Amino acid sequence: MSSFASKVVAAVHRPSRWLRKGLRLALWLLAGLWLLLLALWLLLYAAILPNLDRWRPEIEAQASRQLGASLKIEAISVQTGGWMPLLELRGVRLLDASGREAFKLQRVGAALSPRSLLAWPPRLEQLYLHEPDLELRRDTSGQFWVAGLRVQGRQDEAPSPLADWLLRQHEVAVQGGRLRWVDELQQSELVLQDLQLLLRNGLRRHELRLDATPPAALGQRFTLRARVTQPLLARPADWQRWDGLLYADLPQAQLQALARHAALPLQLRQGKGSVRAWAELAGGRVREVTLDLALAGVRLRVSPQVAPLELASLQTRLVWQRLSQGTRWSVRGLQFALPEGEPGLASRWPISNATLTLQHEGAQAPWQAPLPNQLRGGQLQADRLDLGLLARVASGLPLGQTLHQQLAQREPLGRIQNLSAQWDGPLEAPSRWQLDLLADALALAPQPALQASAEHPHPLGQPGFRNASLRLHASEVLLRALLDVGDRGRDI
Repeated sequence: MSSFASKVVAAVHRPSRWLRKGLRLALWLLAGLWLLLLALWLLLYAAILPNLDRWRPEIEAQASRQLGASLKIEAISVQTGGWMPLLELRGVRLLDASGREAFKLQRVGAALSPRSLLAWPPRLEQLYLHEPDLELRRDTSGQFWVAGLRVQGRQDEAPSPLADWLLRQHEVAVQGGRLRWVDELQQSELVLQDLQLLLRNGLRRHELRLDATPPAALGQRFTLRARVTQPLLARPADWQRWDGLLYADLPQAQLQALARHAALPLQLRQGKGSVRAWAELAGGRVREVTLDLALAGVRLRVSPQVAPLELASLQTRLVWQRLSQGTRWSVRGLQFALPEGEPGLASRWPISNATLTLQHEGAQAPWQAPLPNQLRGGQLQADRLDLGLLARVASGLPLGQTLHQQLAQREPLGRIQNLSAQWDGPLEAPSRWQLDLLADALALAPQPALQASAEHPHPLGQPGFRNASLRLHASEVLLRALLDVGDRGRDI
C-alpha cells in the first residue's frame, strides 16, 4: 500500500518538475536574448554611430536600394545622450531616374531604439522632416508621385519601394512645410500650408493624421485621419489589401471651391459650413461613405434633368453603401429651410429620414447613380414628408412631368408619416410593385371640369378636401384605400 501511494505522489509531482525545468529554460533564453540585444546596442554606440559620417557612401547606396531612388546626404551627425541615439542628416537630396534633383531637405532627424534592431533592414523609431516643400501629383493614368518619385501605381502594378519603406518605419513626422497637390485627372491644383503630419506603422496597422491650412477660398484649417490594417505577410504599401476607416473634418468649408478637388453628392456646388466625412475600406475598395453636412446658402442639383435647388440652410447625414447586388442611399435627420417667400408659408422641413435601395448590375463609384438600363428593382422607405414644402421644391426633384403638373394644380398640404415602396424591374415599367402610405392633415384643392371635347363629351371636375387622413395599400393587382375627410373636410 505504501509503495502504491509513493507512486501516486511521484506521478502527481512529475509534471511540476517538468514545468520548473521549462520555466528555467525560458528564463535563460530570455536572459540570453537580452544580453545579445545589449551587446548589439553597445556595439552600435561604440563602433557604428561614431563612424556613420565616414560610411556615408555605403549608407547612401543601401538607402538608395531601399527607396528605389538615388539618395545623397551632405553630412551626418549623431547625438548619443540617451537610450535613443538621434541622427541628424543635413542636405538630403532625392534624385529621379534621370538624375535630376526631385526634392531637397535641409534637415532630417532620425531616431533609433533597441527594437529598431529586431528587423532587417533596421527600422527607424522616428523619421522627422522639418519644413519640407513637397509636391504630390496624380497623373492622368491614376498613378501617384511624390517629388517626381512614384509611390503608388495602378491596380495591376506592384507597390513602389519608396512607399514600402515609409510604411515600415515605426513613426514618420512632418512639422511645418508646404504641400502642393496637383491632380491631372481633375485638372486642379491645391497648395496646403503649415503642414503637420504623423504616420505610425505596426506589423499590420497604419495610422495617419494630417492637419493643414488650405487657401482662404477653400475654408479653414482641416484634419484628415486614416486607420487601416492589412494581412500579416502583405507588403506594407499593397493598398488593395487594406481594411479600415478614413476620416476628414472641414469645420468651415466653401463648397464652391471644394467641389473642384473632391467628389460631392447631389452636385453640391455652393454652400458654406461644416463638412465631415467617413469612408470605410474593405480590400482596398470603398464600401461605405458617410457625409455630415451643416451648411448655409446651399445650391444643389439632385439630377441633371431638373432645375437646381436653392436652400437657406441644410443639415443632414448622407450615407452611401455598396451592396453585393446594388447600392443603398440614406438620408438621416434631414432638415432644411427655404429662402423666405410669401408670408404665412412654411419654409422649414421637419426632421425626416429616407432610405433608397437600388438593385443593379455593375460596380458604382461612391455617389454615382446607376444607368437606367442597369436598374433591376429597388425599395424606398421614408417618414415625415411635408407635402406643402415638397410641392414648392418639386421643380428640383425628378418626379416626372405629370406629377409636377398635379402638384402645381392641386396645391397639396399635409404630412406623409410613413411611406414604403418597392418594385421589380425598370422603374418606368416594373413587373411587380407595391406601395404603402400613411398620411394625415391632408388637403387638396378642387379641380374644375375641363371643357367638353369629342374624347370627353361630359367631363367631370375633381373634388378637394381638407384635414383628411389616408391609409393606402396598392400594388399591380390590388388597391385598398381608407380616406377619412370628416363632416367638414369636403370642398366641392
